[in-house]
Amino acid sequence: MRFGHHRFKVAGYHSGRFVAPDSEHEQFMGVLIRRLLLERPGAFIDVGVNVGQTFARVLAVEKDRQYLGFEPQLSCCFNVDHFIRINRIANASVIPIALSDSNALKPFFTNGQTDECASLIDDPSSVHEVSLVQCRVGDEVLDELGINAIAAIKIDVEGAEIHVIRGLRDTLRRLRPPVIFEVLPNFFGIGERTRHPEMVCERNRGNADSIAEEFHRVGYRLVQIDESSAEETPIEKFDLDDEAQFRGTSFMARPI
Repeated sequence: MRFGHHRFKVAGYHSGRFVAPDSEHEQFMGVLIRRLLLERPGAFIDVGVNVGQTFARVLAVEKDRQYLGFEPQLSCCFNVDHFIRINRIANASVIPIALSDSNALKPFFTNGQTDECASLIDDPSSVHEVSLVQCRVGDEVLDELGINAIAAIKIDVEGAEIHVIRGLRDTLRRLRPPVIFEVLPNFFGIGERTRHPEMVCERNRGNADSIAEEFHRVGYRLVQIDESSAEETPIEKFDLDDEAQFRGTSFMARPI
């Protein structure tokens, strides 16, 4: 398997369970990660590893960059860890916990193993398997690991982003890394849009406002990532209802 100019081994029946094979998917993320790794030294922190989509993009840019991933789905952790071990990637590790703003066992909702939409946030409209996962405050974990320089943090936790951000408040104040994250709009569908129920829309707006407030509190500015070009456009707040100006669900917070 090849990421960028580098070749990596994938062992036996695990080959279909590490990283999505579609290299066309989210190409903007590869451009964005390359930009950030060229800007700053330090570790790449990946909150929500899943099957290694972001890890593969980091490897494609700089295979010796320190990589630290967090993923509560044990099947995902097993496959990514197996990939790391057979390729002897000494600077990468994945830890089977969820980052949050409290230390506790919490319900985790999935639709089978390696679910890209698995979350600590329940979606009443979907049928889920429920398990318990260990949550840890991100500031405490990174301090225990001795992380003192961070190139970037990526957060993709399907609606639980605000809890991760709150748990990293001290890290953001001290180390000032850019943060890539996702905010979902109040509609879905390609071409023809369908709005979510108003109760869901209100919850989404509240979460988005809390994320903006949290970043502003620690001295960060918000930018929208254009998913067709990876261009960054400054914004003051999130508008989840403007279908005409929708450019994607990806955003970044940069230190001022």
